[in-house]
Amino acid sequence: SIILPEPVSWVSQNFEDKLEGHLEQHILTYSNLELAYKAYAAFYDRADVDLPGFKKYFHKLEQRSHANAVSMTTYINKRGGYVQFPVVELKDACSYIDKFLEKNSTSKKENPNMCNYHSQSQKSTGKKSYAKNVKDDSINWRPISGLTGLEEALTLEKFVNRELISLAGQAKFHRDPHAKLVIEAEMEHQVDIIKEIADLVTRLRQYPPNKDYELGEYLLDRELSK
Repeated sequence: SIILPEPVSWVSQNFEDKLEGHLEQHILTYSNLELAYKAYAAFYDRADVDLPGFKKYFHKLEQRSHANAVSMTTYINKRGGYVQFPVVELKDACSYIDKFLEKNSTSKKENPNMCNYHSQSQKSTGKKSYAKNVKDDSINWRPISGLTGLEEALTLEKFVNRELISLAGQAKFHRDPHAKLVIEAEMEHQVDIIKEIADLVTRLRQYPPNKDYELGEYLLDRELSK
């Protein structure tokens, strides 16, 4: 049997196991987002999509999620805890994200989220097969893929902020002022990224899908590529 490491007792002080568990779960959220954003960036890099600015932006979101996961891991170590890292696969990350997009999206979505486009399973034949209900010849994200990706990212980042709000409440409940301070500092950055993505969504929504949307997406893509 595997012997799990104990908290570093000479470092740990007033760091409740339940709070540590919630922080560890938040790291998993960041890991899921990191993998999903990698898939979004890959989608925008396709030759039949060709949106280098959006690829660059989602790569930035991917790096940000990774940095946040590392930062939270460092904090848990600093408090004398330890982090167990589960294996995160893209299909699991997409499934995880599907649940929150379905629950929190402001409008009903006809297609799965774009993360699923690169979520594939390997059959015994060795051929690639797209995730359930996702086929490249039946679903076309391209017409408004820039707006779709940003709207999904906005929903996800709002969910991250909701988790942070809950974590701050947990820290207060467990009378851990230092953890509460760290979480609230992260919340400040989270509010900034939500506003940033929301601004981009608003700009694209000003271009109707059947009229000038392609022009708006092109102009925004050029701006994001700089």
